[in-house]
Amino acid sequence: MLGPNISNTAAGIAGWTEAQFANAIRNQTNRAGAPLCALMPKLTATDITDQGIADVYAFVMTKMSATAVVGSYCMAGCTPACSGKN
Repeated sequence: MLGPNISNTAAGIAGWTEAQFANAIRNQTNRAGAPLCALMPKLTATDITDQGIADVYAFVMTKMSATAVVGSYCMAGCTPACSGKN
């Protein structure tokens, strides 16, 4: 079972700012403010620091797309994320 694509591609988070990424981590919303997958937990400052989020964002933005390998998948029950838009 694979979750939504967070790779550095148009299907993932390539166009996202670090602030939008942090908002997704903290509040479970995409960059348009719509809810992300209900299975994704909200992470508070005690779960991950702002620097930790910045580090994850920087790491993901340096990685190549895995789309060619795994394709684009959505987990069951993850709406509206399964509309194909993160």
